[in-house]
Amino acid sequence: MDILFANADENSVPLLISLMPLLLMFLIFYFIVIRPQSKQRKNHQNELDSLNKGDRVLSQGGIIGKIVEFQGKDNQIVVLDTELDSKVKIQKSFVLKKIIVDKSASNQ
Repeated sequence: MDILFANADENSVPLLISLMPLLLMFLIFYFIVIRPQSKQRKNHQNELDSLNKGDRVLSQGGIIGKIVEFQGKDNQIVVLDTELDSKVKIQKSFVLKKIIVDKSASNQ
């Protein structure tokens, strides 16, 4: 029996070397997927925190409007004036981005 296992010690690969492909795949996955997504989420949260009354925003549903007021606990509800004589309430997290109106371009 000892003869069968005698060669096993000579051919065995260290544990660290056998886990290297798995560690390398995790690092690649982290730098390509996880890190950029967390940076994007942080930037979006900063943009949501900087919203004020009068800002024009685009919602995830495609609604464009001007913020009239904030409601609810921690101002999590945004009331938008859609400029069609209607007001819409949406959750603050559904605001996609702030729209910056370039007044110099509209005057030309």
